[in-house]
Amino acid sequence: MRNFAGNGANGGDKDIEAAAQAAVDIAADIMEEARQLATELRANGKKMSEHLKEFAALANRVSTAMRNTRAEVLNPSEIPPSVGGFDDTGGVQPT
Repeated sequence: MRNFAGNGANGGDKDIEAAAQAAVDIAADIMEEARQLATELRANGKKMSEHLKEFAALANRVSTAMRNTRAEVLNPSEIPPSVGGFDDTGGVQPT
């Protein structure tokens, strides 16, 4: 092999090997970091899923309460339910 840089052929091979090893080491570091990020993303995804389920349940309760309130407002002829043991006239209901 012809050497234009003035180094022996073996010196060039060692440089190539060192560069290749450095590339392999960097790739291994990147792979490990990607694994760690994937683990963190899965954990965060599970937390987000739990929060979304809680939000959906809350939204459903709010929707039901709004629907019931709307029905009560639109149908005032019905006797409204008592609140806290008192009737609409302010008296205590019998138990």
